[in-house]
Amino acid sequence: MSAETGNQSALQFLNIRQRYGSRTVLDDIQFSAASGEWLVLFGESGSGKSTLLRIAAGLERPERGSVKMLGAEQSTVPPHQRPVAWMVQTAGCYEHLTVSEILDI
Repeated sequence: MSAETGNQSALQFLNIRQRYGSRTVLDDIQFSAASGEWLVLFGESGSGKSTLLRIAAGLERPERGSVKMLGAEQSTVPPHQRPVAWMVQTAGCYEHLTVSEILDI
């Protein structure tokens, strides 16, 4: 997939590879997304969906490859300075909060 905004993509994954021990969960992942474009990652448990998102957020560093946002390399940008939001797929992480309180976080 190659969707671009002007001459640069809003988000690019370039040759991402990530292994845990001998298990390869991401191998040569490469795609881009335009600003405002919605993407869906789906696959079986353990297929690397969360790993790819953690790499985009800066919570993990890929073994190989890079992430660019609006053309800027993100490998040295700390997680709190990246334009990325993280939403967990289960509310169980916030059992002590109501839905309204979770949305206010």
